[in-house]
Amino acid sequence: LDIIIILQESLSKINEKAKNYSAFQERFNQINKQSTKKRILGDYQVKTKYHRYDVTVSLQTVQSEINDIEQDINLRKLLWESQQKWTKLYREWTNTVLDAIDIDLLQKDVNKFTQNIYMLEKALPPNNIIPSLKDRIVEFKTAMPVILALRNSHMKQRHFDRLRVLIGKDVID
Repeated sequence: LDIIIILQESLSKINEKAKNYSAFQERFNQINKQSTKKRILGDYQVKTKYHRYDVTVSLQTVQSEINDIEQDINLRKLLWESQQKWTKLYREWTNTVLDAIDIDLLQKDVNKFTQNIYMLEKALPPNNIIPSLKDRIVEFKTAMPVILALRNSHMKQRHFDRLRVLIGKDVID
């Protein structure tokens, strides 16, 4: 929960910056749209403070910063959604009868999560969520060959009975 609060605070700060930059951009756009005469008469102080070149450079800088903020927000959103979806899918997979699991879809989902977590690890600053999620994904991924082996069509009931004795849990029910 602390991480969520920290992320919410960071998101709030980023949103505030984005609003400020957006307001600046709207104002600069208004200045550029006005005719030269209206700019001189209506906004003399801004005209004297900023030259056209400065306004253009400022707009480019603001737009660049807004793009960076937007990208950062999208990455954090992806991290948040990935964590929630992983938790949901993991529960589904572990609570589903082995024969009912769609192995192809499971492999596709695990590979997608693996790609996302490595990308997020590189793109976002260090935090506690990424390593935790990465560990859970990697741990599950290492169990994938076992899941595939248990789905082998040549496995007989005697094999499953032996497994139940060895691990103390029925793997097919």
